[in-house]
Amino acid sequence: MDNRIHKIFNPSSVAVVGASDRQETVGYAVLHNLITMGFEGVCYPINPKRHSVMGIRCYPSVTSIGETVDLAVIATPAKTVPSLIEECGNLGIKSVIIITSGFGEIGEEGLNLQNEIEQLRRKYEMRIIGPNCLGVINPWINFNASFAGKSPQIGKVGFISQSGALCTSILDWAIMHNIGFSNFVSIGSMMDIEFADLIEYFDNDEKTESIILYIESIKKPDEFIKAARKFTSKKPIFAIKSGRFEEGSLAAASHTGALAGSDDVYDAALERAGIVRVTKVEDLINVAQSLSMQGLPKDNRLCIVTNAGGPGVISTDALVERGGVLAKLSDKTMDSLNEALPSFWSHNNPVDVLGDSRAERYEKAVEICMQDENSDGLMVIFTPQAMSEPVATARAIARIAKRYNKPIFTSWMGAEYVTEGVKLLLKNGIPSYPTPEPAIDAFALMHKYLALRNNLAESSKVDISKIQSPSGEIVQKCKSLIKDIKSKNERNFLNEIETKALLEEYGIPTTKTQLAQNPSEAANIAKDIGFPVVLKIQSPHILHKTDAGGVMLNLITEEGVKKAFEQIIENAKNYNEKASIEGVTVQKMVSLSGGFELIIGLKKDPIWGPAIVFGSGGVNVELLKDKSISLLPLNKFFAKQAIEKTRIYELLKGYRGQEGADIDYLESILVNFSQLVTDFPEIEEIDINPLTILGKQAFALDARVIV
Repeated sequence: MDNRIHKIFNPSSVAVVGASDRQETVGYAVLHNLITMGFEGVCYPINPKRHSVMGIRCYPSVTSIGETVDLAVIATPAKTVPSLIEECGNLGIKSVIIITSGFGEIGEEGLNLQNEIEQLRRKYEMRIIGPNCLGVINPWINFNASFAGKSPQIGKVGFISQSGALCTSILDWAIMHNIGFSNFVSIGSMMDIEFADLIEYFDNDEKTESIILYIESIKKPDEFIKAARKFTSKKPIFAIKSGRFEEGSLAAASHTGALAGSDDVYDAALERAGIVRVTKVEDLINVAQSLSMQGLPKDNRLCIVTNAGGPGVISTDALVERGGVLAKLSDKTMDSLNEALPSFWSHNNPVDVLGDSRAERYEKAVEICMQDENSDGLMVIFTPQAMSEPVATARAIARIAKRYNKPIFTSWMGAEYVTEGVKLLLKNGIPSYPTPEPAIDAFALMHKYLALRNNLAESSKVDISKIQSPSGEIVQKCKSLIKDIKSKNERNFLNEIETKALLEEYGIPTTKTQLAQNPSEAANIAKDIGFPVVLKIQSPHILHKTDAGGVMLNLITEEGVKKAFEQIIENAKNYNEKASIEGVTVQKMVSLSGGFELIIGLKKDPIWGPAIVFGSGGVNVELLKDKSISLLPLNKFFAKQAIEKTRIYELLKGYRGQEGADIDYLESILVNFSQLVTDFPEIEEIDINPLTILGKQAFALDARVIV
C-alpha cells in the first residue's frame, strides 16, 4: 500500500491552504467540514492575510508551520499553486489534494501550470489528487476534506468520480436513503492519482467491499485493467462511462482535458476488467443501495412475494428481460405456503399473498420463501390496501432479514402512506425502491458481476501467452516487406496479394491470387488455376472494389475472363479517373454452398490500443453492424466469447439441420489473427472481409492491410 495515498484518506494532520472566514469560499467550506464533522486530527489554516480562521491560529505559509503535516489541501488561485507545491515539498509533505480549477481543462495556459506542478511532484515524490476536484471524504474517521455540504454515513462502498457535481448529487441522495460509503473521492483532472491507483488502494482496504465509478477518461489503461481485474476477482465494481456518442465524447474531453476513447472499445475494456458497465446514474444509485446494505446473490434465481398480481407480473417481465430467472419453488416450499396462506393464493412464483394480507401473513410467506434453496434472492412488493400495514410489514421483513444470508429487495409502492415503512426498511439495512423495476435492475446488475467474475476465473485457466508464431525468419521477411513498401513504393498499405501472403504465414487460409496486367495474361492465369475464377481491380485508390464495379464473379471461360478484365478497368476509370491501376487480380472462385461470410478486423483505439473486430461480413457489413470487439491478446476463451456475442453465432452453430461452422477452428483463426497483429504493431488497420467458412473449411477471400 502506498503510504502517501493512505495519508490522503487517513491523515492525523491537515494544512488547509486558502482557509478563510468568508462562507462563500472553498477554503471556508473545507476547513469548516474538517472541524465541525468530528475529525480528530490537527488542522492548520494557511492564509497570509489572517491571524486566525474560525477561532484557530492561522499560519502565513505552509513553511511557517514548522513541522511536517500528513496532508495539504490547496484551494487558492491556479497561478499560486506551483509555488505552494514547492513549499509543501520543502516541508516534506508527500500527500496533496488540489481542489483549485483552471489547469489542463482550460487550455494551454492552464496546461503549462499543470506541467510545472507535475515536475515538482516528481521532484519531491508526492502523490496528488486533482486538480479541479471536490476533495475526499472518509466517513469512518469523520474526515471530510471537501467542499461538499454533508458527509455520508459509514459503509462499505467506495465511490470514485471525475465529476464533483455528480459526487454532491449522489451524496445528497445517499444520505436520504441510508447508503454508507467507505470512501468518497472526487479525482477531477487526474494529474497524478487516477482510477488505477485508487482501485489498487481500495483493494487493500478491508472496509471497501465494492466500488462504483464515474468515468470520463482513462489515462493508464494497462494499469487500470490490471488493478480492476485483481479487485473484481473478489469484489464488484460498477461504472458509468460518459461520452458514449461523439457529441458526449467531445464534451468529456473539454471537461477533463483528456482524450476519450471510442465507446465500443471501452465496453470491451471494462468487460475484460470484470467491471459491470451501466448507462444511467439511476442504475449506479440502485446497485449502490443494495451493495451498501447486503451481500451478493449466489445466482440469478429470484423469488417474488407480493400482495398484488399486477406488480408481480411487471417484476417477472423485468426479471426475464434482464436475464434473470423466476425461481422454481421446491415441493417443501409449496407445501408450507399452502398451509400458511389462504387457499386461493397464486400457487406459484410470484407468490401472491393477496390484497387483504396483513403483516403476519407477509411474515410467514417471506420466511418460507427465504428458506427455499432454489432461490438466490427475494423481492418483496407491498401495495397499499385498506387493511394493509406498511410499518408492521416492514418490521417483519427486517426481523427475517437478520436471520438469513440472502439478499432481500423491497418495493413499498406509494407515497405518503408507505413513507414510514420505507424509512424502517432502510434503517434496518434493507434496500427499498419506489417501484419494482429498479430493484430488479439492482439484482440483475449484481448477477452480471457474478458472470463477469466467472469469466475472469475461466479465462485465467486458458493460457494467454503467445501462440506459436511463424519462424523468426518468416516474420522478419514480412517486416522487411512492409518496410520496403513504405520506403520505396511510397504507399502505406499491402495489396491483396501481399496481405494474403502474410495471412497464410499465420495459418489463416486464403485463396491463391495472382496479378494480371492485360486480358490475355488474366485468361492464362485463369486457365492455369482452373475455372471458375474471380477478377478484382487492384488500385491503391480504390479500397471498396465492389462499389467501383471492380469485382467479377464466377467466370468460366477464357473469353469471359478477357471481357471481364476490360470491363473492370473501364468501371474503375469511370469510378475514379485519377486512380492508379496496378492491374487485375485473378483467383480461384471458392463456392462454399451455405457458407457464412464473416469479417475479422483490427481497430486501433487512442486509449486502449489494438482491438479485434469480429462479426457478420460481406457487402452488408456496415448495414448489419453485427459485431463484437475484443482487446488483445485473444486466447481460445476470449475468441469463443467474441464469436458468441454476435447474432450470426446462432447460425454458425448450425440451424434447423443446416451445417454450421467448426467453432473450434474459427476460434483458432481468431487467435492466429490476434498473434499476427501482436507481432506487427506497425499495422494500423487490417480487414478480412469476407472470411467465408463452412464446417472445417475457411478462406479469406479479400483482405487488406494499412501500415
